[in-house]
Amino acid sequence: MTPDFETPRLRVADWAASLADAALRHALVQELAALLTPAVLQHLPEPLQIAPPGTGIEDWIDARAAEAQVLTLRETPEGGLAGLLILAEMPGDAASRDLHLGYLLAEHVWGQGLATELLTGLVAALNGRAGLRLVGGVGRDNPASARVLEKAGFRLCPAQPSGDTLFYERLV
Repeated sequence: MTPDFETPRLRVADWAASLADAALRHALVQELAALLTPAVLQHLPEPLQIAPPGTGIEDWIDARAAEAQVLTLRETPEGGLAGLLILAEMPGDAASRDLHLGYLLAEHVWGQGLATELLTGLVAALNGRAGLRLVGGVGRDNPASARVLEKAGFRLCPAQPSGDTLFYERLV
């Protein structure tokens, strides 16, 4: 489990408590309906899509909660939802663990450096966990996200599968 953490402009917290409380879950559904626009979803893999956009949010939340740890990104100090961080632990050998990450940000915060700030904060929060490797996939058609990973200290994985996705890694 990744701990909650803060960066200069974000409060990053597991959404489990919000999902367990009916009123908080309802509020989160409303926030996600506004956040998960076609532009935000554009570069995400098929399993993370919502069709048609704006519907099926409850099912989308349940699917993400079943497969990964999801953390909300809230702007400080106002607390508005700025995005999500999705972390899925992948089985590895006894000496190492892979934590696959994905993130999405609301359109209104694009271009402000929050993605790099988020990933730098994540690395700091996980510091000292021996054998942990963070892995992020980026579509070949999304060089901006690749640059975010590079700025946060990720490097292109040496062995790349064929396809439309490039994988970047960083040891913690």
